Amino acid sequence: SARLGSVYAGAYYNYKWYAQVTQPGTQSALEGLYTIDLNDGTRTLISTKGAHLVEMTYDYASSTMYGVSNNAEELMIIDIHTGETTSVGTFQEGETAVYILALACDVEGTMYGISTSDNLYTIDKATAACTLVGPTGVDAAFTQSMDFDRNSGVLYWLNNADYTLCTVDTTTGQATAVGTVGELGDESLNSMFIPYI
Repeated sequence: SARLGSVYAGAYYNYKWYAQVTQPGTQSALEGLYTIDLNDGTRTLISTKGAHLVEMTYDYASSTMYGVSNNAEELMIIDIHTGETTSVGTFQEGETAVYILALACDVEGTMYGISTSDNLYTIDKATAACTLVGPTGVDAAFTQSMDFDRNSGVLYWLNNADYTLCTVDTTTGQATAVGTVGELGDESLNSMFIPYI
């Protein structure tokens, strides 16, 4: 079978997994936005438009799909019908640049991000301004993904620096390991979601 491109960002909404896929053998050359069938893995192309993202999350409060630009510097909106991406703004805490690796919105619409400085932030969806919640206590590196279990309110985070699934306390930022990912505990995952209707 032909080699397929890799999913570098994805999120679940309304019975569908929306995923941005890179061209086979590349990490940043965008192939397109797809929906991926959760039963058999079939990919359906929506569009080849848009900027390459490294993380996505769906916000049920505003019915908007958000993402992180592949340089980890900008909050993006992605149109799930056309694939088009639009920059909201640059992640900043005051005048200081923040580089966001993982992104998730809770059911009320509060956006959270984990940065390369190993901190949890809340993020203003209108400006991308970041407000520090606190340190995760874990080294955050490489591609990431996180999502809320919107039924329980628990924030789950896949940290590919140490291949570990964590829960994150949204009041302190502290991460707690759930376990390592994969049979040997060394699997990287770029898109994690917990279905919610």
